[in-house]
Amino acid sequence: MKKIFKTIEDRESHYLVCLLAVLVYRVLEKKLDNEYKYKELSNTLKGMKLQIQKEKVTNLPNYIRTKLTDALHEKFNFRTDY
Repeated sequence: MKKIFKTIEDRESHYLVCLLAVLVYRVLEKKLDNEYKYKELSNTLKGMKLQIQKEKVTNLPNYIRTKLTDALHEKFNFRTDY
């Protein structure tokens, strides 16, 4: 098995990305009044895919609306469901 060594800069960068990801999820949880937790937020955000239509220069939602997706749309005033 080959050992992989990381430089200190690599480790610091990785730590920073992980810290920022946790911060984003915590902000989402707080904005949504702690009604949804990390796992549910993560699964929902991963599943929110858009279908690109080049001829119309638009995106179509390719996910099922739930209470969580509606709450995200409402809190952040950014619609992806139409």
